[in-house]
Amino acid sequence: MQNWKIWKLEKYEHWKRIREENKNEQIEFIVLLFCNAVTFLAKHIDMGIQALRENKDIDSAVTVSKYNWYSPVRARKINSGGTLEPFIPFENYPQNLEIDCDRITQGNVYFADVCVSVVRPYCLEDLNSGLLPQKWMGKNIYPINNWGGLDVDEKWQIPQVKYWLEYHGFTDDNCPYK
Repeated sequence: MQNWKIWKLEKYEHWKRIREENKNEQIEFIVLLFCNAVTFLAKHIDMGIQALRENKDIDSAVTVSKYNWYSPVRARKINSGGTLEPFIPFENYPQNLEIDCDRITQGNVYFADVCVSVVRPYCLEDLNSGLLPQKWMGKNIYPINNWGGLDVDEKWQIPQVKYWLEYHGFTDDNCPYK
């Protein structure tokens, strides 16, 4: 039986408190869950823990979802003249990257969907060493495959979450973990 402790980690400074209150314990991993990201299963946490135990070189394991239609080469911004231009200038992409209108030619595009992050404590000890934009993940990040995962920030995302939950057996009357 695992000895689990649940902590509300609103700010990274709370890691110092968690560490201080558990100074006599060896903390193997921290599992970060976010209240606006519900599209994950318990098995995703298990998969992250297993990946970190099997490979000591991995800093973290995080859920990712494939969103090929959001490829960086398709991203645009509105310039000062009010027209669209590439978000990242095309000359900044690798020479061998085929850029065309077919979103599959760039290969699969994965986004950390911010549903589950299983991290080694040192990732929280030295946030400045992690990769942007989620520095708590460290640098060597293992993908836990998910689909349709996202952190909900807009009302239009609710139907996607509802579909995801129903697909995985969650209803008003049923929780698949019973």
